[in-house]
Amino acid sequence: MESKVAKEWMEALARTANAKDFAAHMDLISQKVKVFGLPDIEHVNYEGWAAQCKHEFEQGLLKSYRYDGINVLMMMPGKVAFETKETLEASDGTMNVMDVEIVIEKESDGKWRVVQENVKVSPSRLNQVE
Repeated sequence: MESKVAKEWMEALARTANAKDFAAHMDLISQKVKVFGLPDIEHVNYEGWAAQCKHEFEQGLLKSYRYDGINVLMMMPGKVAFETKETLEASDGTMNVMDVEIVIEKESDGKWRVVQENVKVSPSRLNQVE
């Protein structure tokens, strides 16, 4: 099963992160978002996501951000759940690679935004040799 909406959302999230376009990036995140599965954190909300992005963008800590693959778990009008692999490469060459489950919803303004993300495995840090 494929979802054009999910693919377009993933492409937009990666594109805005790589461009360090904070406003456009955060416009893809729901005010009611919750991220679960990160070590030592119950969950991350919108404010936490915004603070982390702002810090990473302003400090130039993020070199690249991408998603690899998609496995759609559920599609219904206004909602899509899917699994993917999220890779964040830091400017120091380290990489965080995580299997994540993402739920996006079409909100009242007609925009698709992430409302939930579950990190399915603990983030692994891989040293990148350049």
